[in-house]
Amino acid sequence: MTADVLPQHSVATHDLLATIVESAPFAILVADAQGRIVFVNQGAELLFGHRREELLVSEVETLIPAAGRSAHRAARTAFFAQPSQRPMASGRALSALRKDGREVPVEVALKPITFFSTTYVLAIVVDISERRRLEESVRQAHEDLELRIQERTAELARANAEKEKLLKDLEAKTRELERLSLEDPLTGLSNRRDFDRHLDVWMRHAGRHGSLLTVAMFDLDNFKLVNDRFGHAQGDEVLKETANLMRRECRAIDVVSRYGGEEFALIFPNVDALAAAGICERIRNEFQHVDWSRNMPGLSLTISAGIAGWSSGMSDRDLLRVADRRLYEAKRRGRNRIVADDAQQ
Repeated sequence: MTADVLPQHSVATHDLLATIVESAPFAILVADAQGRIVFVNQGAELLFGHRREELLVSEVETLIPAAGRSAHRAARTAFFAQPSQRPMASGRALSALRKDGREVPVEVALKPITFFSTTYVLAIVVDISERRRLEESVRQAHEDLELRIQERTAELARANAEKEKLLKDLEAKTRELERLSLEDPLTGLSNRRDFDRHLDVWMRHAGRHGSLLTVAMFDLDNFKLVNDRFGHAQGDEVLKETANLMRRECRAIDVVSRYGGEEFALIFPNVDALAAAGICERIRNEFQHVDWSRNMPGLSLTISAGIAGWSSGMSDRDLLRVADRRLYEAKRRGRNRIVADDAQQ
């Protein structure tokens, strides 16, 4: 707006400009090359906390925190040596010193001006306390968010670790339950369920490949007398010793099972009935020579077995029925023997 468009009787242009300067929401200062302040506006009074008459008899350095005054004097000298419009201390945080001693974060823009052949510096000083406060709030909020994210991430990591541990524990317990479901708790041998599972696998294998397969059914002779005479605890020890003996005498591939009570069932993959009879005879002989009397005075035990070789077309029931029939035959013929062939009857 220029003077020729102002209403009649309005203030003069310089009065309008003075009003604008006084009303500016930032501090305006003018200083000479010696740093003497020659002009300030009301914004400068508000920012620095000094009255105007106090500022007009002061040097610019009085508005600078003590630690920065030497650097400011050097910067002022450099500015007047090569005056140009620029921000003050670009990229570095600046502070102004108030009369009450409080430091205020500010931004400063400098512009050289010439008045009656004398060069001055016009400084626009903006209080950025609120901006800094908002920036700090944003920074703090960002840090808080980062912290919450880290905490949540850590919680999720812990939850995942706990879940993984639970899954591993569950898998371990599942495996343990599966093992227990397939293992005789007294002897540690395969139980009947596991024996049936292994027999099905080996019969399928024999059927596909035409390989040999033999099973044997063992039974301790007169075992009831052990329980009746020495008690069930000693009977259990006999069963465990029997299991250990069979494991020692069999191959790693053979399946040794406690089929029930004092009855044991064995699977001999890739072995014919004659070779299986040799293994079983070794078991029978070793069993007969165990010194049972060391814990059960006067006790001697024997064991009997029936053996059956698989042939094409036989079911698992057929195979076990033959082995069981031959075990019965071994018992009928006086016990403590192995029967592997119906022709022996």
